[in-house]
Amino acid sequence: MDHETFAEQTLRRLKSAGADSAEIFIEESVSLEAGVREGEIETLRQSSPMGYGIRVFRGGRMAFVDSTDFSQAATDDVIDKAIALAREAGEDPHHGLPAGPIRQPMRRIFDAGLERVSLEEKVERCRRAEQIGLKYDRLIKACDGAYYSETRGRTTIANTRGVLASYQRTDCSVGIELVAERGPHKQPGGYGAGVRFYGDLPRAGEIAREAGYRAVSQLAGEPVPSQKAPVVFDRRAGARLLHGIGSALNGLSVYQGASFLAGRVGERVGSELVTIMDDGTMRKRTGTTPVDGEGVPTSRKVLIDRGILKGYMYNTYAANRAGTRSTGNASRWWYGGLPGIGTTNFYLEKGTTSRDEVIGGVKEGLFVLGTLGFGVDSVSGSFSTGASGLWIKNGKLTDPVGRVTIASTLDEMLMGIDAVGDDLIWLGSMATPTYRIKEMTISGV
Repeated sequence: MDHETFAEQTLRRLKSAGADSAEIFIEESVSLEAGVREGEIETLRQSSPMGYGIRVFRGGRMAFVDSTDFSQAATDDVIDKAIALAREAGEDPHHGLPAGPIRQPMRRIFDAGLERVSLEEKVERCRRAEQIGLKYDRLIKACDGAYYSETRGRTTIANTRGVLASYQRTDCSVGIELVAERGPHKQPGGYGAGVRFYGDLPRAGEIAREAGYRAVSQLAGEPVPSQKAPVVFDRRAGARLLHGIGSALNGLSVYQGASFLAGRVGERVGSELVTIMDDGTMRKRTGTTPVDGEGVPTSRKVLIDRGILKGYMYNTYAANRAGTRSTGNASRWWYGGLPGIGTTNFYLEKGTTSRDEVIGGVKEGLFVLGTLGFGVDSVSGSFSTGASGLWIKNGKLTDPVGRVTIASTLDEMLMGIDAVGDDLIWLGSMATPTYRIKEMTISGV
């Protein structure tokens, strides 16, 4: 169907029905999931969801209704329901929509060749990963599955203030979970990556060997004595810190005082080595879109620059409350949800130090390969999570470590980053290189 025509017609009908202003968000996608275990297809699913959500504004009141029925009769019912709900909603002068017209930037996020790749090739990629993974080491005894997934989608956003944006996107991901065993000990090791273009997926051997390393190297990990020591985060495990920082940079949380970073723009919140970016314009990245969930063009933002806090992320509502402008960070995970605030491509900028040098600067400490549980409070800034990895002794990785907890505060962690690697890698929309924190509390035995 023609999304743009449907959007324009629906907005006209909403205005005629009494809306002061209105927005429509339309999403259509085709998704595929395939999983292989012991060489056979274990799962194979395909879905084609399509629907729309409308926001209606009347006199400072807002209502939201969604539907999967695009017929005129059903759309009329949705419009009537939205107008009725808006009459009963509470007033909030900060409700509103971004103004257009916008100049929609071009972004390379759609792989036109994806649908020409056969299902057989995608399944065979999983089989190869499983075969290579099971041969990685004699301690690898099982594969809990290798998977492939993809989505081809189209999104259209329009409002009565002149915004009209429409774009296509693709997402592909692969992954594998291996299990190492020795005596009574078992250790899983997983690895995967998501990309926009099929040709950018890591090779089957790459993900299999990385998963194998994570399983074998951590097998039979034991707690270390409780102590304070340096902690080095592997570039995959390091994203745990970014999750907490991203939440703390949410402009609405900041306005409400529910962030440890509230009111601190211009202050030093991290070491000189800490530069954190949010960039929705990056070529072919999974967090890249031309516009956000409200139709505002995405942008490149330096949020923490060499340790100095520069700003926060906003959607239109949060920006109205804070007396500023949207930063293009309205997040919308599906047509049936209201816009929140989220990151795009969010990352800790790489340094100039090699991974080996980051580890080599530690006399005694922990190299974290995995974390367990969330344990990050962006309001108070506390950080506490289960961890596993390898012990560092005299700059070398030695024995496996497991069943420990690492704890600190986000303030102390950011200020304590004293080495940042040059090995930034993108496995999704959030990324860090290897980095080292000079001291954290490690709770073991």
